[in-house]
Amino acid sequence: MICSTVLSNLGYECHSIADDLILINTPFTFEDGSVIQAYIEQVGENRFTVTDDAQTLWEMNGRGINLTTNRINHIKSTLKRYGLNLNDRAEINTTTSGEMLSHNLQRIIQAAIITDTLAMDWYNNVPIDKFEMTVKSDFRHHQFSQHIGFDVKKSGLSGHQITIPILLTGGERHTKQIFTTSVKAKGSWSSAYGVLGKIMDLTNPTAQINDESYVVIDDKAVGDQLNKLILLFNQSPAKILPYDKKDIWIEKLAA
Repeated sequence: MICSTVLSNLGYECHSIADDLILINTPFTFEDGSVIQAYIEQVGENRFTVTDDAQTLWEMNGRGINLTTNRINHIKSTLKRYGLNLNDRAEINTTTSGEMLSHNLQRIIQAAIITDTLAMDWYNNVPIDKFEMTVKSDFRHHQFSQHIGFDVKKSGLSGHQITIPILLTGGERHTKQIFTTSVKAKGSWSSAYGVLGKIMDLTNPTAQINDESYVVIDDKAVGDQLNKLILLFNQSPAKILPYDKKDIWIEKLAA
């Protein structure tokens, strides 16, 4: 019933595996290729628990990430900002009403992605992003009414220093944070997940106004998975800028 009503417009596969238990398959995957999933269990009248069934931390552990106490505590504090929990069974979870079920399911899925990207900070040797360099070059050769800065560091809610590739400030206008991502349809999506994590870390969920965030996407590289990439950022505050339409949106940003 929930699959055909409350969850029907999310774009996820929804499977009833028991009278009170539903499995959600998303179009997104972790670094090891496993599909990101969530479970919804009815625990009372109009009350539901949504969980990742510990899949996120198990995937990180399987990649050889050493989940120390400090790292677990960091994950817990990150989740807490979004009203989510990490329980003793290593499950990312929340309890919700039926009215908020769709919203909180989206939060659990995004939290799984964001938590998985924390591991990027625990790896070294980040490769050079050629697509980001191309976009920066486009911005350097364009006139803007706001001041333009590159690789500007800003503290996120987690306390991490986040590098914003392109930042437009001043001119009595909203500050604009511009990120880029280039992923292939059948390749790793870690860079896109990482951008989502950075944007969410820079977004205060209790603030009425946040800096505007944009993501320039390499629509040619992602090919027929473009809608899937847009869906990834759907519940974030970021606006999507397809690179193929650069001449249109760069003029709007410059005005």
